[in-house]
Amino acid sequence: SGAVSTAGLNSNVSMTKPGPVICPSPMNTNRHTSIINSNFSPLVSLPSWPWQIVYRQAQERGSYVWLVGGAVRDLLRRRMPHDWDFAVDRDALRLARQVADVLGGAYFPLDADRETGRVIVQSKEGIPQVLDFALLRGAGLAEDLRMRDFTINAMAVGNDGALIDVIGGYDDLLAGRIRATSERAFQDDPVRLLRALRLAAQFHFEVDYQTMLWLQRDSRLLMR
Repeated sequence: SGAVSTAGLNSNVSMTKPGPVICPSPMNTNRHTSIINSNFSPLVSLPSWPWQIVYRQAQERGSYVWLVGGAVRDLLRRRMPHDWDFAVDRDALRLARQVADVLGGAYFPLDADRETGRVIVQSKEGIPQVLDFALLRGAGLAEDLRMRDFTINAMAVGNDGALIDVIGGYDDLLAGRIRATSERAFQDDPVRLLRALRLAAQFHFEVDYQTMLWLQRDSRLLMR
């Protein structure tokens, strides 16, 4: 078998294949989506709040912004996120502060050196929302995605709605599989060891066999 089952773990969330929230769309060849790894990509329906507000503020600053990580995963699973991660090509902290001002939220700089900031605000329904903004890591969006923890958290969406998936996260999401983005994923951040098991239990997914081998190998890192 290519995966380690977590069927015995309790979960209140079951995997559902994407429904009306996505539809087939020819691959866009502009500079935002030319790195998609298939001839056709899902088109993700981005909720107007908070996306349009964030996007407009980025446009005013001359910045490019993408929705990334768990929020993309949740939208593909037809779940409304409460945590939103945005990757920005420049001035991430300034964008975060500007969005906080527009939304009337609280702004917190998390890591000034890495340009990572957080905005906490309530949605129109009064539900607390966390919006994290981070400067792109590496040479660009593709490298940034490859540096993330698991493939299902390594997808992005721009304003055109086309899914940007450079490492097979969409296929893993449909298969219900937790797969590390690289052999160094746990070494780069040992907390990911616990996150792999938490995600598997939460979504009732399976941990990829190779990922489980890396997890077992690197489990000692939690003892440090």
